[in-house]
Amino acid sequence: MKIKNAVALAMLLGGGIALNAQESTMPAPVSLSGLVSEVEDFMDVNAFQDVTFEKVFVYAGWSDTTNSSSSSTSSNTFNMGVAKNFGSLYTGLFFNADFTGFKNTITTETTTNSKKTTATGEATDGNGFAISALVGFGNIGIKGSVLFKNGGSGNNTGTTTTVSDNSTTSTETEWTQKYELYPEIRAGMNLEVGDIALSPYAYFGLDINPNYSSTKTTSSSYGTTFTKDDSSHTWILFGLGSGLALPEGEMAAHSFAAALDFAFDTDERNTYSTNSSANTSTKTTGYGNSIVTFTPEWSVDITPIETVTVSFGASLPFKFINETTAHTTTSVSGTTTTTEKADTYKNSVTTDIEPSFNADVVWQAAEKLGVHVGAEFTLPTFEIENSTDYTANLKTNTHTFEFKPASSGSSDFNIAWTTGLRFDLTKNVIFDASWNIIGDLFNNFTNDPTNSGTTTTTTTNFWEIVGKTFFHEVSFLIVIKL
Repeated sequence: MKIKNAVALAMLLGGGIALNAQESTMPAPVSLSGLVSEVEDFMDVNAFQDVTFEKVFVYAGWSDTTNSSSSSTSSNTFNMGVAKNFGSLYTGLFFNADFTGFKNTITTETTTNSKKTTATGEATDGNGFAISALVGFGNIGIKGSVLFKNGGSGNNTGTTTTVSDNSTTSTETEWTQKYELYPEIRAGMNLEVGDIALSPYAYFGLDINPNYSSTKTTSSSYGTTFTKDDSSHTWILFGLGSGLALPEGEMAAHSFAAALDFAFDTDERNTYSTNSSANTSTKTTGYGNSIVTFTPEWSVDITPIETVTVSFGASLPFKFINETTAHTTTSVSGTTTTTEKADTYKNSVTTDIEPSFNADVVWQAAEKLGVHVGAEFTLPTFEIENSTDYTANLKTNTHTFEFKPASSGSSDFNIAWTTGLRFDLTKNVIFDASWNIIGDLFNNFTNDPTNSGTTTTTTTNFWEIVGKTFFHEVSFLIVIKL
Protein backbone atom coordinates (compact mmCIF):
# COMPACT_ATOMS: atom_id res chain seq x y z
CA MET A 1 0.00 0.00 0.00
CA LYS A 2 1.35 3.39 -0.99
CA ILE A 3 1.49 5.91 1.87
CA LYS A 4 2.49 9.54 1.65
CA ASN A 5 4.50 10.80 4.61
CA ALA A 6 4.03 14.07 6.47
CA VAL A 7 6.53 16.06 4.41
CA ALA A 8 4.68 15.50 1.14
CA LEU A 9 1.38 16.32 2.79
CA ALA A 10 2.81 19.47 4.37
CA MET A 11 4.01 20.65 0.95
CA LEU A 12 0.48 20.47 -0.40
CA LEU A 13 -1.27 21.86 2.70
CA GLY A 14 1.00 24.41 4.31
CA GLY A 15 3.50 25.06 1.56
CA GLY A 16 1.62 24.10 -1.53
CA ILE A 17 2.20 27.50 -3.07
CA ALA A 18 5.53 28.15 -1.46
CA LEU A 19 8.60 27.86 -3.62
CA ASN A 20 12.02 26.80 -2.42
CA ALA A 21 14.72 28.01 -4.77
CA GLN A 22 17.00 25.10 -3.85
CA GLU A 23 14.97 22.42 -5.58
CA SER A 24 11.71 21.81 -7.40
CA THR A 25 8.75 22.05 -5.03
CA MET A 26 5.98 22.33 -7.60
CA PRO A 27 2.66 21.50 -5.86
CA ALA A 28 1.41 18.02 -6.67
CA PRO A 29 -1.84 16.28 -5.74
CA VAL A 30 -1.58 14.35 -2.48
CA SER A 31 -4.12 12.09 -0.82
CA LEU A 32 -4.97 13.76 2.48
CA SER A 33 -5.32 10.43 4.24
CA GLY A 34 -2.46 8.85 2.31
CA LEU A 35 -4.84 6.05 1.32
CA VAL A 36 -6.22 7.16 -2.06
CA SER A 37 -3.40 6.24 -4.43
CA GLU A 38 -5.31 7.50 -7.50
CA VAL A 39 -5.04 11.10 -6.25
CA GLU A 40 -1.28 10.80 -5.89
CA ASP A 41 -0.74 8.92 -9.15
CA PHE A 42 -2.92 10.68 -11.73
CA MET A 43 -0.40 13.55 -12.25
CA ASP A 44 2.73 11.47 -11.63
CA VAL A 45 4.88 10.96 -14.75
CA ASN A 46 5.95 7.59 -13.33
CA ALA A 47 2.63 6.32 -11.99
CA PHE A 48 -0.28 7.63 -14.11
CA GLN A 49 -0.70 4.13 -15.61
CA ASP A 50 -1.91 2.86 -12.21
CA VAL A 51 -5.06 5.05 -12.26
CA THR A 52 -8.04 3.02 -13.47
CA PHE A 53 -11.39 4.45 -14.59
CA GLU A 54 -13.82 3.92 -17.47
CA LYS A 55 -14.71 7.45 -18.61
CA VAL A 56 -13.24 10.13 -16.37
CA PHE A 57 -11.46 10.68 -13.03
CA VAL A 58 -12.32 13.86 -11.06
CA TYR A 59 -11.40 15.12 -7.62
CA ALA A 60 -11.65 18.37 -5.67
CA GLY A 61 -10.83 19.41 -2.12
CA TRP A 62 -10.02 22.08 0.43
CA SER A 63 -7.02 22.18 2.78
CA ASP A 64 -6.77 24.24 5.97
CA THR A 65 -3.53 24.71 7.94
CA THR A 66 -4.65 27.57 10.16
CA ASN A 67 -2.98 25.98 13.19
CA SER A 68 -0.48 23.62 11.61
CA SER A 69 2.24 21.57 13.28
CA SER A 70 3.53 20.58 9.84
CA SER A 71 3.73 24.08 8.37
CA SER A 72 5.30 27.33 9.47
CA THR A 73 2.60 29.42 7.79
CA SER A 74 -1.18 29.38 7.72
CA SER A 75 -2.79 28.51 4.43
CA ASN A 76 -6.15 27.80 2.84
CA THR A 77 -5.64 25.82 -0.34
CA PHE A 78 -8.10 24.66 -2.99
CA ASN A 79 -7.17 21.68 -5.16
CA MET A 80 -8.90 20.02 -8.08
CA GLY A 81 -7.97 17.66 -10.88
CA VAL A 82 -9.37 15.67 -13.80
CA ALA A 83 -8.03 12.86 -15.98
CA LYS A 84 -9.37 11.27 -19.16
CA ASN A 85 -8.19 8.81 -21.79
CA PHE A 86 -8.43 9.66 -25.48
CA GLY A 87 -7.77 6.30 -27.02
CA SER A 88 -4.23 5.32 -26.01
CA LEU A 89 -3.41 8.91 -24.93
CA TYR A 90 -3.76 9.68 -21.22
CA THR A 91 -4.37 13.32 -20.18
CA GLY A 92 -4.48 14.93 -16.74
CA LEU A 93 -5.04 18.46 -15.42
CA PHE A 94 -4.35 19.78 -11.91
CA PHE A 95 -5.10 23.15 -10.28
CA ASN A 96 -3.87 24.35 -6.87
CA ALA A 97 -4.65 27.79 -5.40
CA ASP A 98 -3.74 29.45 -2.12
CA PHE A 99 -6.37 31.90 -0.86
CA THR A 100 -4.41 32.97 2.22
CA GLY A 101 -5.51 36.58 1.91
CA PHE A 102 -5.33 39.90 0.13
CA LYS A 103 -4.41 43.31 1.51
CA ASN A 104 -4.53 46.68 -0.19
CA THR A 105 -4.95 50.41 0.30
CA ILE A 106 -2.41 52.33 2.35
CA THR A 107 -3.24 55.98 3.07
CA THR A 108 -1.71 57.87 6.00
CA GLU A 109 -1.28 61.56 6.82
CA THR A 110 0.65 62.88 9.80
CA THR A 111 1.58 66.43 10.88
CA THR A 112 4.29 67.20 13.44
CA ASN A 113 4.88 70.88 14.17
CA SER A 114 5.37 72.45 10.73
CA LYS A 115 6.10 69.15 8.95
CA LYS A 116 3.39 67.28 7.13
CA THR A 117 3.81 63.76 5.76
CA THR A 118 1.26 62.14 3.45
CA ALA A 119 1.61 58.59 2.10
CA THR A 120 -0.72 56.70 -0.22
CA GLY A 121 -0.34 53.36 -1.92
CA GLU A 122 -1.46 49.75 -2.34
CA ALA A 123 -0.06 46.39 -1.28
CA THR A 124 -0.87 42.79 -2.11
CA ASP A 125 -0.37 39.96 0.38
CA GLY A 126 1.11 36.59 -0.58
CA ASN A 127 -1.17 34.20 -2.49
CA GLY A 128 -0.94 32.32 -5.74
CA PHE A 129 -1.82 29.31 -7.84
CA ALA A 130 -0.31 26.41 -9.80
CA ILE A 131 -1.51 24.63 -12.96
CA SER A 132 -0.17 21.36 -14.34
CA ALA A 133 -1.00 19.33 -17.47
CA LEU A 134 0.18 15.78 -18.13
CA VAL A 135 0.11 13.60 -21.21
CA GLY A 136 1.01 9.92 -21.11
CA PHE A 137 1.46 7.21 -23.71
CA GLY A 138 2.68 3.72 -23.00
CA ASN A 139 5.14 3.89 -20.09
CA ILE A 140 6.19 7.53 -20.72
CA GLY A 141 4.71 10.61 -19.06
CA ILE A 142 5.41 14.30 -19.78
CA LYS A 143 4.12 17.10 -17.55
CA GLY A 144 4.25 20.86 -17.87
CA SER A 145 3.55 23.11 -14.86
CA VAL A 146 3.43 26.79 -13.97
CA LEU A 147 3.37 28.27 -10.47
CA PHE A 148 2.62 31.94 -9.76
CA LYS A 149 2.95 33.57 -6.34
CA ASN A 150 2.49 37.18 -5.32
CA GLY A 151 5.53 38.54 -3.51
CA GLY A 152 4.03 39.59 -0.20
CA SER A 153 3.85 43.33 0.43
CA GLY A 154 5.10 44.31 -3.02
CA ASN A 155 3.26 45.89 -5.92
CA ASN A 156 3.28 49.24 -4.12
CA THR A 157 2.88 52.65 -5.66
CA GLY A 158 2.56 55.87 -3.71
CA THR A 159 3.79 59.36 -2.89
CA THR A 160 5.20 60.77 0.36
CA THR A 161 5.49 64.56 0.73
CA THR A 162 7.32 66.26 3.59
CA VAL A 163 6.87 70.03 4.08
CA SER A 164 9.04 72.11 6.42
CA ASP A 165 9.85 75.82 6.82
CA ASN A 166 12.83 75.76 4.46
CA SER A 167 12.20 73.00 1.94
CA THR A 168 9.71 70.59 0.45
CA THR A 169 10.69 66.99 -0.25
CA SER A 170 8.50 64.69 -2.35
CA THR A 171 9.32 60.97 -2.58
CA GLU A 172 7.38 59.03 -5.18
CA THR A 173 7.64 55.29 -5.61
CA GLU A 174 6.82 55.02 -9.28
CA TRP A 175 6.53 51.24 -9.42
CA THR A 176 7.44 48.14 -7.51
CA GLN A 177 7.02 44.59 -8.80
CA LYS A 178 7.41 41.49 -6.65
CA TYR A 179 6.25 37.99 -7.50
CA GLU A 180 7.50 34.48 -8.26
CA LEU A 181 6.92 32.66 -11.53
CA TYR A 182 8.04 29.06 -11.84
CA PRO A 183 7.59 27.12 -15.11
CA GLU A 184 8.68 23.48 -15.12
CA ILE A 185 8.77 20.57 -17.56
CA ARG A 186 9.11 17.01 -16.23
CA ALA A 187 9.33 13.63 -17.93
CA GLY A 188 9.46 10.09 -16.59
CA MET A 189 9.04 6.45 -17.54
CA ASN A 190 8.80 2.98 -16.00
CA LEU A 191 11.26 0.17 -16.65
CA GLU A 192 11.53 -3.39 -15.44
CA VAL A 193 14.92 -5.01 -15.04
CA GLY A 194 14.25 -8.58 -14.02
CA ASP A 195 12.19 -8.43 -10.84
CA ILE A 196 13.22 -4.83 -10.09
CA ALA A 197 10.99 -1.89 -11.08
CA LEU A 198 12.71 1.38 -11.98
CA SER A 199 11.02 4.78 -12.33
CA PRO A 200 13.54 7.33 -13.70
CA TYR A 201 12.59 10.98 -14.23
CA ALA A 202 14.15 14.34 -15.10
CA TYR A 203 12.96 17.96 -14.91
CA PHE A 204 13.98 21.48 -15.87
CA GLY A 205 12.55 24.67 -14.39
CA LEU A 206 13.08 28.37 -13.80
CA ASP A 207 12.34 30.15 -10.52
CA ILE A 208 11.84 33.73 -11.72
CA ASN A 209 11.72 36.41 -9.01
CA PRO A 210 11.16 39.91 -10.44
CA ASN A 211 11.72 42.52 -7.74
CA TYR A 212 12.04 46.05 -9.07
CA SER A 213 11.38 49.47 -7.65
CA SER A 214 11.83 52.98 -8.98
CA THR A 215 11.74 55.99 -6.66
CA LYS A 216 11.90 59.70 -7.52
CA THR A 217 12.83 62.11 -4.73
CA THR A 218 12.43 65.83 -5.41
CA SER A 219 13.79 68.35 -2.93
CA SER A 220 13.66 72.13 -3.21
CA SER A 221 17.10 72.18 -1.59
CA TYR A 222 18.95 69.27 -3.26
CA GLY A 223 17.27 68.72 -6.61
CA THR A 224 15.87 65.46 -7.97
CA THR A 225 17.27 61.97 -7.38
CA PHE A 226 16.12 58.83 -9.17
CA THR A 227 16.79 55.50 -7.43
CA LYS A 228 16.18 52.16 -9.14
CA ASP A 229 16.56 49.00 -7.10
CA ASP A 230 16.76 45.69 -8.92
CA SER A 231 17.06 42.70 -6.58
CA SER A 232 15.53 40.37 -9.16
CA HIS A 233 17.00 36.94 -9.63
CA THR A 234 16.27 33.75 -11.52
CA TRP A 235 17.20 30.28 -10.35
CA ILE A 236 17.93 27.75 -13.09
CA LEU A 237 16.74 24.41 -11.74
CA PHE A 238 17.17 20.95 -13.17
CA GLY A 239 17.45 17.48 -11.75
CA LEU A 240 17.05 13.78 -12.25
CA GLY A 241 16.34 10.76 -10.14
CA SER A 242 14.78 7.34 -9.98
CA GLY A 243 12.80 5.08 -7.74
CA LEU A 244 13.70 1.41 -7.31
CA ALA A 245 11.19 -1.12 -5.98
CA LEU A 246 12.26 -4.61 -4.97
CA PRO A 247 9.95 -7.62 -5.31
CA GLU A 248 7.42 -7.84 -2.47
CA GLY A 249 8.20 -10.37 0.19
CA GLU A 250 5.72 -12.34 2.25
CA MET A 251 5.25 -9.51 4.78
CA ALA A 252 7.37 -6.58 3.60
CA ALA A 253 8.09 -4.50 0.49
CA HIS A 254 11.27 -2.41 0.23
CA SER A 255 11.85 0.53 -2.09
CA PHE A 256 14.64 3.02 -2.66
CA ALA A 257 14.98 6.37 -4.40
CA ALA A 258 17.74 8.80 -5.28
CA ALA A 259 17.54 12.36 -6.58
CA LEU A 260 20.15 14.84 -7.77
CA ASP A 261 19.02 18.48 -7.94
CA PHE A 262 20.94 21.46 -9.31
CA ALA A 263 20.15 25.14 -8.75
CA PHE A 264 22.07 28.12 -10.12
CA ASP A 265 21.28 31.74 -9.31
CA THR A 266 23.14 33.60 -12.04
CA ASP A 267 21.48 37.01 -11.97
CA GLU A 268 23.02 40.12 -10.51
CA ARG A 269 21.41 42.41 -7.95
CA ASN A 270 21.52 46.00 -9.11
CA THR A 271 20.97 49.36 -7.44
CA TYR A 272 20.98 52.53 -9.52
CA SER A 273 20.98 56.04 -8.04
CA THR A 274 20.96 59.13 -10.21
CA ASN A 275 21.00 62.79 -9.11
CA SER A 276 19.86 64.81 -12.09
CA SER A 277 20.80 68.15 -10.60
CA ALA A 278 24.41 67.16 -9.84
CA ASN A 279 24.86 65.03 -12.98
CA THR A 280 26.00 62.02 -10.93
CA SER A 281 24.96 58.36 -10.90
CA THR A 282 25.91 55.20 -9.02
CA LYS A 283 25.40 51.54 -9.91
CA THR A 284 26.03 48.64 -7.50
CA THR A 285 26.11 45.05 -8.75
CA GLY A 286 26.19 41.75 -6.81
CA TYR A 287 26.58 38.04 -7.55
CA GLY A 288 24.57 34.82 -7.20
CA ASN A 289 24.79 31.30 -5.77
CA SER A 290 24.75 27.63 -6.73
CA ILE A 291 23.33 24.62 -4.88
CA VAL A 292 23.65 20.90 -5.55
CA THR A 293 21.53 18.45 -3.55
CA PHE A 294 21.85 14.67 -3.48
CA THR A 295 18.99 12.86 -1.70
CA PRO A 296 18.96 9.09 -1.07
CA GLU A 297 15.75 7.61 0.40
CA TRP A 298 14.56 4.25 1.71
CA SER A 299 11.14 2.95 2.70
CA VAL A 300 9.55 -0.32 3.73
CA ASP A 301 5.91 -1.40 4.07
CA ILE A 302 5.27 -4.17 6.60
CA THR A 303 1.94 -6.03 6.83
CA PRO A 304 1.89 -7.97 10.10
CA ILE A 305 -1.81 -8.74 9.74
CA GLU A 306 -4.20 -8.33 6.82
CA THR A 307 -5.85 -5.15 8.12
CA VAL A 308 -2.74 -3.30 9.34
CA THR A 309 0.21 -1.86 7.39
CA VAL A 310 3.19 -0.24 9.11
CA SER A 311 5.59 1.86 7.02
CA PHE A 312 8.99 3.33 7.79
CA GLY A 313 11.11 5.64 5.68
CA ALA A 314 14.33 7.61 5.90
CA SER A 315 15.84 10.45 3.89
CA LEU A 316 19.39 11.83 4.06
CA PRO A 317 19.85 14.88 1.79
CA PHE A 318 23.37 16.20 1.22
CA LYS A 319 23.30 19.84 0.17
CA PHE A 320 26.36 21.61 -1.23
CA ILE A 321 26.04 25.41 -1.33
CA ASN A 322 28.49 27.78 -3.01
CA GLU A 323 27.82 31.43 -2.15
CA THR A 324 29.59 34.60 -3.17
CA THR A 325 28.71 37.92 -1.58
CA ALA A 326 30.50 40.70 -3.40
CA HIS A 327 29.71 44.12 -4.75
CA THR A 328 31.13 46.27 -7.49
CA THR A 329 30.20 49.95 -7.55
CA THR A 330 30.42 52.10 -10.68
CA SER A 331 30.13 55.86 -10.14
CA VAL A 332 29.76 58.54 -12.80
CA SER A 333 30.32 62.22 -12.04
CA GLY A 334 30.24 64.43 -15.10
CA THR A 335 32.64 62.77 -17.55
CA THR A 336 34.51 60.71 -14.91
CA THR A 337 33.68 57.03 -14.34
CA THR A 338 35.01 55.16 -11.30
CA THR A 339 34.70 51.39 -10.72
CA GLU A 340 35.42 50.03 -7.24
CA LYS A 341 35.07 46.58 -5.72
CA ALA A 342 33.71 46.52 -2.20
CA ASP A 343 36.26 46.20 0.59
CA THR A 344 34.10 43.60 2.30
CA TYR A 345 32.86 40.46 0.58
CA LYS A 346 32.69 36.72 1.19
CA ASN A 347 33.11 33.41 -0.60
CA SER A 348 31.79 30.30 1.16
CA VAL A 349 31.20 26.62 0.50
CA THR A 350 28.70 24.94 2.82
CA THR A 351 27.72 21.30 3.18
CA ASP A 352 24.41 20.57 4.92
CA ILE A 353 23.31 17.07 5.94
CA GLU A 354 19.57 17.07 6.72
CA PRO A 355 18.33 13.67 7.97
CA SER A 356 14.66 12.83 8.47
CA PHE A 357 12.67 9.74 9.38
CA ASN A 358 8.99 8.91 9.03
CA ALA A 359 6.66 6.28 10.45
CA ASP A 360 3.09 5.52 9.34
CA VAL A 361 0.37 3.14 10.48
CA VAL A 362 -2.70 2.24 8.40
CA TRP A 363 -5.66 0.34 9.83
CA GLN A 364 -8.42 -0.98 7.59
CA ALA A 365 -11.10 -0.50 10.23
CA ALA A 366 -13.95 -1.72 8.03
CA GLU A 367 -14.57 -2.72 4.44
CA LYS A 368 -15.15 0.90 3.40
CA LEU A 369 -13.16 2.72 6.11
CA GLY A 370 -9.38 3.15 6.42
CA VAL A 371 -7.49 5.18 9.06
CA HIS A 372 -3.93 6.53 8.79
CA VAL A 373 -1.62 8.11 11.39
CA GLY A 374 1.86 9.29 10.39
CA ALA A 375 4.76 11.27 11.79
CA GLU A 376 7.79 12.85 10.14
CA PHE A 377 10.81 13.35 12.41
CA THR A 378 13.26 15.98 11.17
CA LEU A 379 16.62 15.80 12.94
CA PRO A 380 19.08 18.67 13.44
CA THR A 381 21.08 19.66 10.38
CA PHE A 382 24.81 19.03 10.45
CA GLU A 383 26.56 21.92 8.70
CA ILE A 384 30.17 22.25 7.56
CA GLU A 385 31.21 25.66 6.23
CA ASN A 386 34.47 26.83 4.72
CA SER A 387 34.48 30.55 4.02
CA THR A 388 36.87 33.30 3.06
CA ASP A 389 36.17 36.86 4.14
CA TYR A 390 37.84 39.86 2.58
CA THR A 391 37.73 43.02 4.69
CA ALA A 392 39.88 46.07 3.96
CA ASN A 393 42.38 43.92 2.03
CA LEU A 394 42.55 41.47 4.94
CA LYS A 395 41.86 37.82 4.05
CA THR A 396 40.34 35.56 6.73
CA ASN A 397 39.64 31.83 6.36
CA THR A 398 36.98 30.28 8.59
CA HIS A 399 36.07 26.61 9.10
CA THR A 400 32.96 25.79 11.14
CA PHE A 401 31.14 22.62 12.19
CA GLU A 402 27.65 23.17 13.57
CA PHE A 403 24.46 21.36 14.50
CA LYS A 404 21.51 23.55 13.51
CA PRO A 405 17.97 23.15 14.89
CA ALA A 406 15.48 21.25 12.78
CA SER A 407 13.13 24.24 12.92
CA SER A 408 13.26 27.86 14.01
CA GLY A 409 13.31 28.17 17.79
CA SER A 410 13.93 24.46 18.28
CA SER A 411 17.01 22.95 19.93
CA ASP A 412 16.25 19.37 18.98
CA PHE A 413 14.24 17.57 16.30
CA ASN A 414 10.90 18.58 14.85
CA ILE A 415 7.81 16.37 14.44
CA ALA A 416 5.13 16.88 11.78
CA TRP A 417 1.98 14.79 12.24
CA THR A 418 -0.68 13.60 9.81
CA THR A 419 -3.98 11.96 10.69
CA GLY A 420 -6.47 10.95 8.03
CA LEU A 421 -9.24 8.64 6.91
CA ARG A 422 -10.65 7.24 3.70
CA PHE A 423 -14.34 6.39 3.40
CA ASP A 424 -15.79 4.78 0.27
CA LEU A 425 -19.21 6.38 -0.03
CA THR A 426 -20.04 4.27 -3.09
CA LYS A 427 -18.12 2.14 -5.56
CA ASN A 428 -17.18 5.25 -7.54
CA VAL A 429 -17.14 8.00 -4.88
CA ILE A 430 -14.44 8.30 -2.20
CA PHE A 431 -14.26 10.74 0.71
CA ASP A 432 -10.64 11.54 1.67
CA ALA A 433 -9.85 13.69 4.71
CA SER A 434 -7.10 14.72 7.12
CA TRP A 435 -7.50 16.15 10.61
CA ASN A 436 -4.33 17.19 12.41
CA ILE A 437 -5.71 16.44 15.86
CA ILE A 438 -2.45 14.96 17.16
CA GLY A 439 -0.37 17.93 16.02
CA ASP A 440 -2.86 20.40 17.50
CA LEU A 441 -2.90 18.56 20.82
CA PHE A 442 0.89 18.80 20.97
CA ASN A 443 0.82 22.49 19.98
CA ASN A 444 -1.87 23.58 22.37
CA PHE A 445 -1.27 21.44 25.43
CA THR A 446 2.27 20.06 25.37
CA ASN A 447 3.98 23.39 24.73
CA ASP A 448 1.56 25.99 26.10
CA PRO A 449 -2.14 25.29 26.74
CA THR A 450 -3.01 28.96 26.25
CA ASN A 451 -1.20 29.33 22.93
CA SER A 452 -2.76 28.60 19.56
CA GLY A 453 0.37 26.94 18.19
CA THR A 454 1.36 29.22 15.33
CA THR A 455 0.46 32.59 16.79
CA THR A 456 1.92 34.52 19.70
CA THR A 457 -1.50 35.70 20.82
CA THR A 458 -2.42 34.19 24.18
CA THR A 459 -5.94 33.39 25.28
CA THR A 460 -7.38 32.14 28.56
CA ASN A 461 -10.76 31.21 27.09
CA PHE A 462 -11.18 27.44 27.53
CA TRP A 463 -13.61 27.05 24.63
CA GLU A 464 -11.33 29.00 22.33
CA ILE A 465 -8.53 26.58 23.18
CA VAL A 466 -10.87 23.67 22.47
CA GLY A 467 -11.86 25.20 19.14
CA LYS A 468 -8.26 25.76 18.09
CA THR A 469 -7.43 22.19 19.05
CA PHE A 470 -10.34 20.20 17.66
CA PHE A 471 -11.77 22.31 14.81
CA HIS A 472 -8.68 23.51 12.96
CA GLU A 473 -6.92 21.88 10.03
CA VAL A 474 -9.86 19.79 8.87
CA SER A 475 -9.10 19.18 5.18
CA PHE A 476 -11.07 17.05 2.76
CA LEU A 477 -11.49 16.05 -0.86
CA ILE A 478 -13.99 14.05 -2.92
CA VAL A 479 -12.86 11.57 -5.58
CA ILE A 480 -15.21 10.46 -8.37
CA LYS A 481 -14.38 7.72 -10.88
CA LEU A 482 -16.85 7.25 -13.75
